Amino acid sequence: MSLPRHALRLAAVGVLVLAVSVGLTGCTPAPTGRSATDVEQQIESIPGVENAVARWDAVQSGFVTRQTVGITITVSDGYRIGDADGLIVWLARQAWSLGPKRPGSMGIRLEDSSGKAVEWGWKDALVKHGWDSPVTVGDMNSGGLLILFDSNMVSVAGESWPGPVPETPANLFVKN
Repeated sequence: MSLPRHALRLAAVGVLVLAVSVGLTGCTPAPTGRSATDVEQQIESIPGVENAVARWDAVQSGFVTRQTVGITITVSDGYRIGDADGLIVWLARQAWSLGPKRPGSMGIRLEDSSGKAVEWGWKDALVKHGWDSPVTVGDMNSGGLLILFDSNMVSVAGESWPGPVPETPANLFVKN
């Protein structure tokens, strides 16, 4: 005895729906980090910070796309960086918690209200963590950009991305 054609079609559709639903139950959405606005608001809540800009970009180089995070902080007049080591670790953790995809690099820029780069002891902080080969674009004392790579962020934030939202340490910025 054979089944009618419409019964076979209905059975085939049922099996297909069942297979797709079983397959989809194992799928979870890809993780995503925090928004740039969330990062900016956390940074701007710190006394001594006038403004913060956080960006996430995808940079195409040939067939390879690399994700990068940029954080620029304008230091309020009358303040200076109080803890360079704490700041670079905290910014690396901020970068590791930001964006829709895992970043491959991070750019840091600290400036005063006129847009001039501020000195903040970044070289000693890099040496302390063994980050001895950063890329610096321009003269850090006249408006340059410090670039760190994902290995630097992983060393302080862990391999799992996105990293947890870092708590803000005290004394990152202090009055002159």
